[in-house]
Amino acid sequence: MQKSEQESIIRWDREERVAHLWTAYELEARRWKRLGYPVRVYSRTADGTPRTWAAEVPLDAIKWRQLRDGQVARRRGHRKGRLLGVPHDQVVVSAS
Repeated sequence: MQKSEQESIIRWDREERVAHLWTAYELEARRWKRLGYPVRVYSRTADGTPRTWAAEVPLDAIKWRQLRDGQVARRRGHRKGRLLGVPHDQVVVSAS
């Protein structure tokens, strides 16, 4: 599967307060499972191998992050980074 085919989709319903998740990327499905999301196989290839996965979660599980100058701003967290001289509001580039 090519990178362009490894997409994930989030669709939400404000009335039901539910987010519908869908992915063709197995690692994303595994991450959702680790987060406790109820992941199910959505479709399979002709030989039975899982091809896409889906889940439904409360809308509050989707978190939106603030941008600063077009980059995701790092959240304030534990003091570990500051003890190493990393400023607490450092801007980081998300890996996407």
